[in-house]
Amino acid sequence: MTRSATLTAASEAAAINVTAAGTTAPLPSGLVAAYAFNEGSGTTTADASGKGNTGTLKGATWTTQGRFGRALMFDGVSSMVRVASS
Repeated sequence: MTRSATLTAASEAAAINVTAAGTTAPLPSGLVAAYAFNEGSGTTTADASGKGNTGTLKGATWTTQGRFGRALMFDGVSSMVRVASS
């Protein structure tokens, strides 16, 4: 059985981000990244927000059977799209 899902994430500007060094910095406001997952091939997915937060595929595979055509398939266990912290 094939399942499809839409992922939506939001950030509130009032939050504070604690870095690995223990310092704090305000989280960015507004859109940070947007992914259509419609490239259809390759090992990365582009950030449509213009912020340059390219995602790297780890175990996810491309399919043409998405709700609107091309899409990524995730196994629900170990596949993901990794995005570097910016």
